[in-house]
Amino acid sequence: MKVLLIPDWQGCTIITDNGYCTIQGLPNDIVDKVFVSEIPISNGIGLITPLVNELTIVSGSSAASLYCELLNEHHIVTREIFNTKPSVLLKGIRNG
Repeated sequence: MKVLLIPDWQGCTIITDNGYCTIQGLPNDIVDKVFVSEIPISNGIGLITPLVNELTIVSGSSAASLYCELLNEHHIVTREIFNTKPSVLLKGIRNG
């Protein structure tokens, strides 16, 4: 599944092959709740695993840099594209 992340000052918009959604919150919380899963093993020990392998992020803001850093900590590959016309963004997500 291809994922495009468009950060803004209140959260982000996520576009996938199946649709899109807008999420409000801090980048740390969004990454932990949307892109990463913690599977409890025992006594407070959990296995943290990414839910996506890679995504494209619209670059050019401090929020985008923070998302890249947080996602990379979870071994999620980020590909950056610069803010441009919506048609170019959607073409980028379709072509990978």
